[in-house]
Amino acid sequence: MDIPTHANALMVVLPHSEPHPDAVVLLHAATVLGLQLARIVLSLEGRHRLAGEFLLQALDGRLGSVEMERRLAAFGVPPQDFVVASLAADDGGGLANVHVELWRHGVPAAALRRNNRLHVILAGDVADELLVHCAGPETTVGISSTAAAAGLQHALQESLWALGSARANNVGLARYAEGPSWLGLTKVEEGAALVRRLLGPVFDYEQRQDGDLMLTLKTYLDLQRSWQKTATALFTHRQTVMYRIRKIGELTGLDMAETSTLAQLWMALRIHEAMHP
Repeated sequence: MDIPTHANALMVVLPHSEPHPDAVVLLHAATVLGLQLARIVLSLEGRHRLAGEFLLQALDGRLGSVEMERRLAAFGVPPQDFVVASLAADDGGGLANVHVELWRHGVPAAALRRNNRLHVILAGDVADELLVHCAGPETTVGISSTAAAAGLQHALQESLWALGSARANNVGLARYAEGPSWLGLTKVEEGAALVRRLLGPVFDYEQRQDGDLMLTLKTYLDLQRSWQKTATALFTHRQTVMYRIRKIGELTGLDMAETSTLAQLWMALRIHEAMHP
């Protein structure tokens, strides 16, 4: 018996001449169907694992365009006309079944779970309503512009930007460059330029010194600029926190006592965190 690839139900066909099907026959049929379903599930999960490994390599820049095109085509995704959808949910466990729901609805896709977000590559003509249905009502979705294999990494940045915009504006789905602005900005390049302008010297310093300035700044701002709470959260001394914040001011040339400065740094931190896949 052939089982439809995207079946939501299973059916056993019996001769009309047998009004009371033999229980043994039904049990045998159920066993066969159960084994077939188990095989399908194992195949689906194996394919999902391979897709995740592929996307991890592709998004980290370890694959060339030709190889990415070949792999995308193997997963049924059009290599020259796809989008990246980045999904986030307060209950991260809900993201675990999105690839199954897409399969059930006949949507070829490749997905990667990373840092409590799910990144899905799928055809550009998949309807927003279908994607939201497969993701679930508690999930927020950001979708990139249509891209080709060579632009996969940039498409990921666009989807993350759209996701940040959707969450900030409390909407379930946002498309890059079509949805509301985010923190007064509309494009990935604008956000990246702001982050680089404000935090670039800190990033450069940490690469050389392997310091904890960024973590300290984030914790300090999250804890309403409390020296003691920040020190407690980081298991360090209050004077150490004060030194690190002063160091950030020296590196950036910003007055760390100014509220406007801290507001800009808070904005840059939010963009950096959201855009980091």
